[in-house]
Formats: sequence, C-alpha cells, structure tokens
Amino acid sequence: MRKDRRVIKAVSGLVVRDQLWLATLETRSFSFMTCGSFRAHAVVLMQRAWKAHQRRTGAEASWDEMYASVVVQPLSPGGVWLDNEPLDLLESEE
Repeated sequence: MRKDRRVIKAVSGLVVRDQLWLATLETRSFSFMTCGSFRAHAVVLMQRAWKAHQRRTGAEASWDEMYASVVVQPLSPGGVWLDNEPLDLLESEE
C-alpha cells in the first residue's frame, strides 16, 4: 500500500503533455529508441545514446552520418503502433 501511494505522489507531480516524440534509429545490429517531450528533445537524446554506444562499442560512424537515418514521430496517449507504424483502431473495427 505504501509503495502505491509513493507512485501516485510521484506521478501527480509530472507534467502531462498531449504528445510525446519517439525517435528511432536502426542499424544492422541494434535498434535505438528515445522519447522526448519535444521533437528536438528526442533527437538530442538519440545523439547522446549514439555517442554512448560509440564509446562502448567503438562504432565508427559519426553522429552526422547516423542522423540521416533517425526517424522521429509524434506519439499520443492511447496511440497504438504496429511494426513502427500507427495503427488506426477505428478503421480495423469496420
């Protein structure tokens, strides 16, 4: 019971937005995903993720090379995705 109260208290202090931004980057060996409050936030997080990956693995591609492969898409609460594409639930119910 205590744990639930702490979670509710923590969540109640968060700023809820109508939309988040999902950035994805696919390489031959890895899939990266970041989620930001704004489009630019998601991209900056992806840049940080790529640079951390470079340090850990010695990957040679620069961020400038990888940036062209980053896909950024808006996410809405309650949205549904299938294979990295938004799925229209209303269309599937007809």
